[in-house]
Amino acid sequence: MKVDFRNLPVRDIEGNLCPRDIAKELGNMIYNETADLGELDLAQRIYREGCVDLTDEETQTVRRYVEKNYKAFVKRAFDEAVDEARQNSSE
Repeated sequence: MKVDFRNLPVRDIEGNLCPRDIAKELGNMIYNETADLGELDLAQRIYREGCVDLTDEETQTVRRYVEKNYKAFVKRAFDEAVDEARQNSSE
């Protein structure tokens, strides 16, 4: 499923969508914290491409980093982006 980390649809306090670019920040975070070669490759793809096609395993990896390092509004935006990508890929 494709997730665009350059335009993550984050909602402000009033519920308005405000796209947020977290691709480089997230890519760097995973790159600097991981000891896993697969995660290292994932970090580089997120950093370089921004919009990446994630496997279910990679989605769980990203979710782990998002849960650990981001505030609730970004966590919600990531979950919503994943849900939307799953719906689009099943159509």
